[in-house]
Amino acid sequence: MDVTLNAVSGTHAVLLGFDVSAGKRAGLIGFAVERTTGGHTEWLPNFIRFARNDKADGPTGSNDNPLQAFQWGDYGVEPGQRLRYRAYAVYGHPGALQLSTKPAEVQIRAERDDDGRNGVYFNRGVAGSQAYARKFGRGSPLGVPDARRWLSRGLEEGLLGFIERAKGTGWALRGAFYEFYEPDVLGALKAAAVRGVDVRLIVSAPSDSGKWPDFPNAENAEAMRAQESWKKGKPFIRLARPRTEAKGIAHNKFLVLLKGTQPRAVWTGSTNISPGAIYGHSNLGHLSGDAAIAQTFVDYWEQLYENPGTAELQKWVDANSPPPDIAHSAPLVPRGVTSVFSPRSDVTALERYVQLASRADQAIFFTAPFGVTKRFEVEFRERRDIPRYLLLDKRTNDMELARADPNNSIAVGAYLGQPGGYRQFMQEYLTGLNSHVKFIHTKYLLVDPLTDNPVVVTGSANFSDPSTTDNDENMLVISGDRRVADIYLTEFMRLFTHLRFRGRVNVPDDQRAPDPHEPQVKSRRHLYETDKWARPYFKSGTPKARERLLFSDTKIA
Repeated sequence: MDVTLNAVSGTHAVLLGFDVSAGKRAGLIGFAVERTTGGHTEWLPNFIRFARNDKADGPTGSNDNPLQAFQWGDYGVEPGQRLRYRAYAVYGHPGALQLSTKPAEVQIRAERDDDGRNGVYFNRGVAGSQAYARKFGRGSPLGVPDARRWLSRGLEEGLLGFIERAKGTGWALRGAFYEFYEPDVLGALKAAAVRGVDVRLIVSAPSDSGKWPDFPNAENAEAMRAQESWKKGKPFIRLARPRTEAKGIAHNKFLVLLKGTQPRAVWTGSTNISPGAIYGHSNLGHLSGDAAIAQTFVDYWEQLYENPGTAELQKWVDANSPPPDIAHSAPLVPRGVTSVFSPRSDVTALERYVQLASRADQAIFFTAPFGVTKRFEVEFRERRDIPRYLLLDKRTNDMELARADPNNSIAVGAYLGQPGGYRQFMQEYLTGLNSHVKFIHTKYLLVDPLTDNPVVVTGSANFSDPSTTDNDENMLVISGDRRVADIYLTEFMRLFTHLRFRGRVNVPDDQRAPDPHEPQVKSRRHLYETDKWARPYFKSGTPKARERLLFSDTKIA
């Protein structure tokens, strides 16, 4: 066969990895991919094109402008959708392309949002994108229902659906939140209380307290007051207790569903209850249907409900929420799900996550909204013979980690925020909903995802000392669940690829990629017309070769 094809499916994305045999490398100028779904066949698009095809009209098919990469993504996928891909190696030259006669074929079904054990919901997280600019132009999405749905991409809908599972009398919801002022979610909780659900919440200082009006406390209080009464004589704000005694911040974002006194499931993740979290920067909601895990959240919530000081809560967390041990070989963590809460009296949990990264055998994928903290920085400066991908919100000194080890690939938040120059690329705009963290707000570590023993660490904490010892936080450690790992991996690479392209130009402090005609910009506007682009991917031991082998599932000869 001329070309091999490996496919990894998430809920809204499919990752494709290509490779060709040694005898087919000469003259390779890219790959063309057909996608068939529902009886309709089309070529996957490519925005980058040959110079002769350069027109101001967006993407064109990969059969005319082939994909010059060994890893690609299809991001127009719906949960549960059945798809067939055919990948062709492309030779010849612009205007006279030759597609291989024996394409590789893969049939796959996209994962569903929730399989009963784990539901994973990522928002779009890319308001600064070509698709958003073409669909909605510039401006806030808040007054545009279609824009809100497009940006939420099932995240808010998943949370609202979770709340609706509490049917009425006999059901209960227990939650703890940091930012808590998105009106639709608050309205859904109010509706639950009206239909008889026992709703009790812990929110970062939602009432007039000594810490008010520090963010987000004023916003939380005003949003709850705006909901008015949920029952005669009982304003909505009475459903919540203020969390005021944390040494750090009350940073949790979770909601537990109970039938009677029995926990059924828990919703957690990185998503605050705010418009910026749902429709702006990248976030996720993780729904665990494991009743035992939900019980651990109820136990933790009961401690929080008493509004203890940090030292008192640390004692309870130390005794009741031990972090998992990390083995020296796979499986690095015992299979299953473990909840890890904060605050803690020491940084053992954080050190375990660093150990997990240091003992990875295949690859690491890591998001760090506020930069790479010292403990992880030491690890990422160590030379490892595996690909390590870092997704950061902004350009900082962490970029030096790529020079410390060339196997570290780093992408940072950026958007094409200036007009002109790229022709087929429209000017992009952000939503304006996020003032500090504009692009990446997720907090997860993904280790060895394409093996039989993947590990996902995900939740509210930012992999930092304060998140471990001072803040109220929660994390899940999920080991051995390939479906969960596949969803996280496809979403990571969707954003990584999106931002890596924009970050290849010299992004200034405001994170707007400049006009490529400016002298400091060295990014290519056009495809190569020879096989020069592919040669580095076949140089043994290089980062590009490792990426090719990883995503194509090609064994090292």
